[in-house]
Amino acid sequence: MIFGEYNYINVDVDKLITLPQVRKIKNAKIEELVDSIRSNGLINPIDIVILDKESFINHINFINKIWKENIDYSTYPSLGEKYYVVVAGHTRLKAIKKIIKDDNIVDSKINTKVHNAKTSEEILSIQLDENIHSEPRIEERAIAIIECFYLGLSTGKWHDQKDFISQNKHKFSSNVLKDALAFTNLPLDIQTYILNGNLFYKTGVELGKLSSLIEKYTANLLGKDFTEEEFNEALRIEYAIIISKAQKLKSVKSTQSFISGYKSMMEDAFKPKEDVAQTMLAWWEDGVLRQSREAINKLRKEHDKLLKDFTKERLEQQETFFDLDTELTGKNNDSNKELLLRMYNLVHKEN
Repeated sequence: MIFGEYNYINVDVDKLITLPQVRKIKNAKIEELVDSIRSNGLINPIDIVILDKESFINHINFINKIWKENIDYSTYPSLGEKYYVVVAGHTRLKAIKKIIKDDNIVDSKINTKVHNAKTSEEILSIQLDENIHSEPRIEERAIAIIECFYLGLSTGKWHDQKDFISQNKHKFSSNVLKDALAFTNLPLDIQTYILNGNLFYKTGVELGKLSSLIEKYTANLLGKDFTEEEFNEALRIEYAIIISKAQKLKSVKSTQSFISGYKSMMEDAFKPKEDVAQTMLAWWEDGVLRQSREAINKLRKEHDKLLKDFTKERLEQQETFFDLDTELTGKNNDSNKELLLRMYNLVHKEN
């Protein structure tokens, strides 16, 4: 038996396919990689799988289902009905594309290592193994674990989270697996926002662990009489408020402290209040409909205030946040984006 024996082929860079669940992940080491590749060449080839049309469509359908995407396979390049999909080395590929763009290089090819995989399960197995033998960003590792979990559920390979952890504990620690699964409790658009590097992954994990409490707290704010539509709106706004506050913090430690404090605040809402006045009790019992309306209005006001505060922050980061906020709350943030851009242009003009 020969260990480490693979086929290597040269492929046109523009024919390599990077799928959308990983292509937006930011990596601060991109410039270091660019310098390294310029100096020493590409030391480690890009890992790919070559899929026929049917296998590629099946894998695209799987991704669409997991991440609620609407990807059209026909938008991706092929060579003779074969699709060259990157499974590892996405950051290296980004660095190479940057070199190509900066140096105006044409007709460029890249050396790739070809793995034998045809199904989503085989592709994810390669990605998980690659995560074991390398030091990927935790977001990349989380994506691989999340996709593996949902694929196994759909095929009956495991029945629940506990079963999944048991079968994969030889690959990753139980804490790593539990964190990734807790992360999946978040709304999908928030998962994507965090995986794209806009908020610390660990913060997303802690939010995922609190998802049930956040829902319970939101329902408690609304009182006894509210519609499903009102609850969903309030929940989306609550998440937007939490994320907007957490995003202002600059370290994992500070965001963890904030989330811990927010958890305590929500838990306090359910503690017995022995000294509640009779008039307040009447307000709860007789004004439940009013309570839900006032609670939503209060959330809306706090939400609007935070959006205005955010116009003072970095342009690119805040434009991304406004997009997430629109997805969560339905609020049109075009005016906020325009104001942000005017402020940005004004500052640069003055400088």
